[in-house]
Amino acid sequence: MSQSPTTANQDADAGTRTALDIYANAWAALGDRVLRGQSFSGRERNCAFLNTKSDRFATVSAVVGFDAADDGRSIALTDWDQDGDVDIWVGNRSAPRLRLYRNDAADGRPSLSLDLQGTLANRDAIGARVTVRARSGGEPLLPLVRSVRAGDGFLGQHGKTVVVGLGEATAVDTVEVLWPSGAAETFSGLAIGGRYRLIQGSGRGQLLPPRPKLALAISSQVEPKRSTASRVVVGVPTPAPPLSWLDLHGQRRTWRPTPQRATLLVLFATWCAPCQTELEQLAAAAAALSTAGLGVVALAADEVSGGDTPAAVGAWLAARGWPLAQPGWLAGLADAGLVQLVETTWRALVRTRQPLALPFALLLDGSGRIAALYQGPVALATLRADLAALNGDDSSRRAHSAAAAGTWVGALPPSPIPTLDAEYSQAKLPQAALHALRWGVARDPGDASNCTRLASLLANAGDEAGAEQVLLGVLRVTPDQPQVHNNLANRLARRGQFDQAIVHYRKALAQLPNNAFVIHGLASALANTGQLQQALPLLAQAVQLDPTVPGAKADFERARALVAAQQANTGR
Repeated sequence: MSQSPTTANQDADAGTRTALDIYANAWAALGDRVLRGQSFSGRERNCAFLNTKSDRFATVSAVVGFDAADDGRSIALTDWDQDGDVDIWVGNRSAPRLRLYRNDAADGRPSLSLDLQGTLANRDAIGARVTVRARSGGEPLLPLVRSVRAGDGFLGQHGKTVVVGLGEATAVDTVEVLWPSGAAETFSGLAIGGRYRLIQGSGRGQLLPPRPKLALAISSQVEPKRSTASRVVVGVPTPAPPLSWLDLHGQRRTWRPTPQRATLLVLFATWCAPCQTELEQLAAAAAALSTAGLGVVALAADEVSGGDTPAAVGAWLAARGWPLAQPGWLAGLADAGLVQLVETTWRALVRTRQPLALPFALLLDGSGRIAALYQGPVALATLRADLAALNGDDSSRRAHSAAAAGTWVGALPPSPIPTLDAEYSQAKLPQAALHALRWGVARDPGDASNCTRLASLLANAGDEAGAEQVLLGVLRVTPDQPQVHNNLANRLARRGQFDQAIVHYRKALAQLPNNAFVIHGLASALANTGQLQQALPLLAQAVQLDPTVPGAKADFERARALVAAQQANTGR
């Protein structure tokens, strides 16, 4: 496990990256592996080794049932069922996150359980070392040494009760404790099989009553079947991206929401057996699904790999009973752009980097929102339940999205708009990003973050007037937004509207009095309107607050020279 760098330049590589850069990039790489569903351990099985009291160990992983193919991270040793032997908790990165391996050794070997309590050292005796000296008959055995630790592995800690297996011992002579304070103490009179509290300075063990044994049912170790199928119900209002495809006549079609009617958009391939099964099931239930308010758009993704023509896809669907005459039941071809758009949307909402698997479907409601995503075939009963949930309000739809029934505490999850915007922009899908941001702004005109980002995209597309209108719209709803005032002022200044820019710079500065960028913007606007006497002290303040503000130093020197020249001309 790599350690965090203690300084920015520690162990920097031969390039320009610092140790912090390298460390941050390593964490990013680990996060990417998680999003791609990759194993940290190569999916090798857990191992257990038996001490044979020789120079070799024996592999007993399968014999004791420890060889699960988990992405294991740590173990914690403790007498969980209170029967005097050590059980094992295993923590995993992947499911199941926890496994309990109960020690049911049949030979019933004796043990000694010790709870240490410090008085001159820390109360939990973390750091103490225990040495148990026992004998078998009249022969002394090798001393057994154990330590009390506070942490043992990733997010794991052994139990603080020290359980010492005594093997063939028939009696315990002494227990020696080296306390964390450095003091050594010897305890005697401890019986095999007992559980004792050893208090520092007492010199004798306090016998504790036996704890009631826990009745733990044994479950079989069943490894979950690996599958790419998944269903995600979207509980937070989320806009569908702009979707278009080629119909069976080769014409471009665009999906538009229809009130009181949902749409299931299915991506399939003609070579995909699960796709064929799903489409046949949908076709057989077409009448009932239509009555329930569902239309289906089946789009072949074969064109992505240079596959079938519209006519061939139409014939393939007709041979499988696809109801093209049913209102709202359409078909066509998905080009590479649509597949990328759908895949990017799925990745944004599910936070994954795994490739899209077919069949894949989006359930879209009549208002243009994504209701659910299905990777792999979706059961008709599941589809009907998700379809019925669309009739509820946002609260009931959120409840339907939960994996289990319960009570919601806290606020709604955050809006997905920033994540959609980031994913679409990274995938170079600017129209999808604009669509998502416009939807978010229309839903919440006072969201300064979405509005500012929308204004930026509009400006990048050459629509400066549209960008300004978006920012003005935010300020009409929530006027106390200093960053929005500053953003709007910058845009007005770039268009030469300095008087209006000054108004918004001053409003931003009222709430951000020490922001060097705002101060520099205001000073520049004042200078451009001939108000050099007011601009000069502001420029000096901006440089003093942050000398790295682009252009601030040069503007200050230029303004100072102009003011000096003006004063010289007036004879002051």
